[in-house]
Amino acid sequence: MDRVRRMYTLWNWLPAFRAVGERTHLPTAAKDLGISPSALSRAVALLEEEVGEPMFDRVGRRLELNERGRTFLRSVRSAMRLIDEGIDDVRAESLRGGVHIAAREAFSWLALDAAELLAAEHPDLVLHVASVGAANAAPQLRAGQLDIALVSTPASDEDLVAEQLLENEFGVYCSEAHPLAQHGSVSLEQLAEHGFIGPTTRTRDLWPPGVPRKITLRVECIHDAVQASKTGKYLLFLPHWAGRRAQLVQLEAPIAERAPVYMMFRRPLAAHPRTDTVLAALRKAAQAARARAE
Repeated sequence: MDRVRRMYTLWNWLPAFRAVGERTHLPTAAKDLGISPSALSRAVALLEEEVGEPMFDRVGRRLELNERGRTFLRSVRSAMRLIDEGIDDVRAESLRGGVHIAAREAFSWLALDAAELLAAEHPDLVLHVASVGAANAAPQLRAGQLDIALVSTPASDEDLVAEQLLENEFGVYCSEAHPLAQHGSVSLEQLAEHGFIGPTTRTRDLWPPGVPRKITLRVECIHDAVQASKTGKYLLFLPHWAGRRAQLVQLEAPIAERAPVYMMFRRPLAAHPRTDTVLAALRKAAQAARARAE
């Protein structure tokens, strides 16, 4: 009964502890929970008093987790995650609802292929695909804001699993109306004579440093780049999936780059059919992509 009493005493303070631990800023955490900063601060203080150990270091106006706090936060996240998944099981909603995936545009095709595979068998599953960088994906995965992230550089984190799915290959493409489209192969010198569509300053591609390239148009979205290329005025450095889907001409050029695609997700605590089903669909989509490339 001592354990039951302890859990009963602590239980209402756990959301406050987690919010402050993840935000490290009382006003922001209080806004998330819809309570006042003073009430939130009081809840954290009561939790520390009950546990008998300080779990935050006060740094100016910020509350930063110490080692004890970081250990406890992992436990709190796991407990809340099991409860959330248990509610899905009770409601028989384990294969219904949303799965949130982070994928930069160069990797989003995998999520789209997985969605197509899932549509027939699991029509009540909804994939939410957002462009989130690798640096932001890891904390959002830990916090439960994301379920899966497709990245080229996985985070080193004991709470997360990183599984390599495949390598994303890139090449030079153009439309059939481009002057180089009819060439059997092209040199770097020929490529340098023609304008490319390049990424904006907020994004980047894998064009090798040190190789000259004349960028005459910058866009943020691959779809916009493909549409612009169909005028016949531009070259593109694209992932093969994008060039082939757009039915562009791939040039035989001495430029070929690869970037690994990793699938990051929270380390499993128990079977969770909804996320596990989407993970399986992503593996199947990657397997099909590898088969097409062979």
